[in-house]
Amino acid sequence: MFNDFMDFLAMNTLGRWFARLVIIFAVTMAFLTSIGIAQAAQQCDQRAKVLGHLAQTYKEAPVAIGVTNSGGIVEVLTTSDGATWTIIISTPDGTSCLVAAGENWRLLTPVRDTRI
Repeated sequence: MFNDFMDFLAMNTLGRWFARLVIIFAVTMAFLTSIGIAQAAQQCDQRAKVLGHLAQTYKEAPVAIGVTNSGGIVEVLTTSDGATWTIIISTPDGTSCLVAAGENWRLLTPVRDTRI
């Protein structure tokens, strides 16, 4: 049956159009599903609440901070021993969202460029 279907697609302009439509539909659905999963998994709240939760639950505190081109703030939080870590991004309106979290955070020693 599958071979008959493939023969239909190979021989028929309508079949090629149908195959393209099925592929476009499948790719579109996969993309929309991944967006939905990412939005559903995103955890956001006011920055003070997020920092308080991470401090109380995981004993994490900020160890690095940077400003994005769009005015957001990216922060890395970790425990004193690096057992757990979290990266959050805060928007100018004060909303902070979890970006990533994990275990075994390690600080690297900056390498000094002696060529300068």
